[in-house]
Amino acid sequence: MRNILYTAGSHGNFVKYLFDSYDQNKMLPTRFNNNGNSHKQPTTIQDNRIFDVCNEALCGEFKNQYQHTDHCYNIIWEGLDQFCYILQCYTDRGASLTESGVDMLEKSVSEYENKYGVPVYISTVLKNSFNFDCTKHNKTPRGLLRNYFLLSFYNYFENICWKENQKLINSPHEKINLTQIWDYDSLQKKLYKIFDKSLDFKLQYEQFLSQNKPLQQLTQIQTILLAIEAKQPVEFTNLNVISEAYILFVLERQHFNIPFLIGNTFYKDSRELSEYIDYFPEHMKKPNNLFCTHYKYYQRNADVDI
Repeated sequence: MRNILYTAGSHGNFVKYLFDSYDQNKMLPTRFNNNGNSHKQPTTIQDNRIFDVCNEALCGEFKNQYQHTDHCYNIIWEGLDQFCYILQCYTDRGASLTESGVDMLEKSVSEYENKYGVPVYISTVLKNSFNFDCTKHNKTPRGLLRNYFLLSFYNYFENICWKENQKLINSPHEKINLTQIWDYDSLQKKLYKIFDKSLDFKLQYEQFLSQNKPLQQLTQIQTILLAIEAKQPVEFTNLNVISEAYILFVLERQHFNIPFLIGNTFYKDSRELSEYIDYFPEHMKKPNNLFCTHYKYYQRNADVDI
């Protein structure tokens, strides 16, 4: 038996599907929902078990019964770009969701929390940190929702996925890197190493990629940040609210004392953001209060890993 340990959003169900297929020597029917997760109609095959280490009950079950008896594989990821991807994944595709969670969240926080399937505390944070009561408003302003995710990025080191992922990285178990999952050839080679055989799952993998909106968002984010640095014009199209927040977070870390909090309407293109940076008034520059509070993680002119 094999155990697959992963943080929410890092494709534990998809990797189990591949493990099950390799054990059966054939590709099983895919389990993708419309939002791209692999939660649909789980197989009854028991040879491979998955444990979301952010789920206290599942983690406890693993520690109590399995950690000393079975081969374990940890799905791991590194850096803030990949954290952004993980946050996108578990927001958009987590728990019981079958359609895009981010689309739903942008329309109604209350509907999102009711349909997610496990407790979600976005409305609680909005009320406690931003004085916004979702029970009194049908729709959360986009700028406020963006600021919620900005706060999530500012406090990334307190996020349960970040903390549990560090434990997975430091454990002695064999690792499967997120970057391997993002590349078909690398993933196939990893599976060959584990099972000593190859299967052709190109068609299933292409479906995984085509429905992977978080990866599409991350690719667009990276293109935009490079364009801003090179002062090249790139229009912003179909960015979700998490991507908007992450772009501002990266820029605020880079420029340290320029605040990027804005209203509901986001910037139209990279040139607009470049001009904002170039011409921001000197007398209004001031580091984010959280940068000062958490100075261990935020230092002026420190190398920024993006």
